[in-house]
Amino acid sequence: MLNEKCEKQRFSREDFLEEALAILSEEGYRLLTIEKICDRMHVSRGSFYWHFKNRSDFNVAIIEYWEQKRTSAFLKNVNTIAGSPEQRLGALLELVISSGYCKYELPMRLWAMREDATKKVLQRIDSTRYGMVRSLFSEMGFTGDDLEMRVQTCVIYYNFRRGFSIGMQGEEEAALLHNRLRVQMLTDGCATKSGGRKRRPSPS
Repeated sequence: MLNEKCEKQRFSREDFLEEALAILSEEGYRLLTIEKICDRMHVSRGSFYWHFKNRSDFNVAIIEYWEQKRTSAFLKNVNTIAGSPEQRLGALLELVISSGYCKYELPMRLWAMREDATKKVLQRIDSTRYGMVRSLFSEMGFTGDDLEMRVQTCVIYYNFRRGFSIGMQGEEEAALLHNRLRVQMLTDGCATKSGGRKRRPSPS
């Protein structure tokens, strides 16, 4: 009994969630099973159930953990940055790159779309991300279709950056340089830049 209790306490809830993300990234959602997780962590199923009621509870915990790490933490960080909206956007996107979480994006989405409970959390994540980026471009003076084009381009690219950059991975310094160039392109002509275009007047 003592050994079983020690095993359950040896790994935290977060350890199991990180292992789940690793399996999603390395082996795909079809192999994301309780048995697989326990085998990789060298623990019994009892250790798993010490932290999670059942598989459904675990599924929701995975995507909420993903939301916390990949969205909420980024939003909190950006809200503490002083500077222009262009600078805050650049800082946000550099954080996305340096975090290393891009590799989980596509497998996470493929997995989350399979269940209603996780799908709802995924929709909430997307709404938060689009809202975060839209507010920054809006501060720059972009409106209408111009605004939406830049928001969509930015969010989609950085959500799936790893897939767009096959064969170009490995050098973080180069990735950050490319990021700065993309930010310049996305914000070109914004009203908050010196000599940039003026804000469009509001409809009367």
